[in-house]
Amino acid sequence: MADSRNLVLQLLITARDEASSVLGRARQSISSVGGMAMIVARGGLAALVAGIAAMGAAFAKGIADAADFETVMARIQASGVSSAAELKKVADAAKDMGVSTGAGAAQAAVGLEGLIKAGLSTTDAISTLPNILALASGQMLAMDDATSLVIKTVNQFGLSFADSKEVVDTLATGANVAATSVQELAQGLENSGLEARKAGLSLQETVAALNTLMQNGQDAAGAGEALQSMLLELSDVSGPAREALRSVGVATGDFQTILALLAKGGPEASAVMSAFGETALTAAGILGNALPFYQEQVKQINAVGVSAQDAADIMGKTFNEQVKALNATWGEFW
Repeated sequence: MADSRNLVLQLLITARDEASSVLGRARQSISSVGGMAMIVARGGLAALVAGIAAMGAAFAKGIADAADFETVMARIQASGVSSAAELKKVADAAKDMGVSTGAGAAQAAVGLEGLIKAGLSTTDAISTLPNILALASGQMLAMDDATSLVIKTVNQFGLSFADSKEVVDTLATGANVAATSVQELAQGLENSGLEARKAGLSLQETVAALNTLMQNGQDAAGAGEALQSMLLELSDVSGPAREALRSVGVATGDFQTILALLAKGGPEASAVMSAFGETALTAAGILGNALPFYQEQVKQINAVGVSAQDAADIMGKTFNEQVKALNATWGEFW
């Protein structure tokens, strides 16, 4: 009987401590939201009323988010993470990072679920998650879309998930240095990523090429298809494009070398251009004519001016994101 009473007492103490911790974070979130609300109020009463309504909705959403979290954790368990210790590690990581980023535990768990199903260990998934959370928050992507994009890009370019920060920074910077978006880059990479890797292009060079094509009138899908077609024709050593290159003294299919040739213009460039098919010709023409822009894109993307985390931090200071952070903290009660 004494042991039973001690156990109950210990559980009560633990519950009290956890509740105190959550309340502390809730107070911090409310303080942040309150500060933002004062700023918003200066812009007009309507904006403040809208902000208060958003806060009310955030509280109401807490229980639904807790139910979503439980559902995602059940899916993670069903995917093969059956150890109680591993499940607790995943759940704790989702809660901690969900609250600290404002994404919420359920959304953080969605990211972990995708990574674990992609074959990562729970430890590797947890270490990769911050980069995916940064990409999702900074670029306003759904968590499952951000997770899928990182997984696909890592696989397309033969990278490891230890390179996930480089991946999200490249995508975020690529979207920031041209009139494109991460969503558009994702669509372009869907069509061209594998061929780009085979041709020896880095992720940064591929994103720069897609940006150049989109900056010059191609939509995301069209840019990816044009780049893919050009690279496919250049990889065919017995095809018309490579035959034309050999006729002007170029024995390689190296992408950068060919762009330099096309940018020079003249009879040699014309001979090579005429050998491309219609779709490949679009990419070759734009990239050859806009070589300085492409090269500047490569330089800026490699420099990573605004990282994915920088963009997430900027977004995190907005009023809506402060409300999301409060909602994520409130969800811990349930």
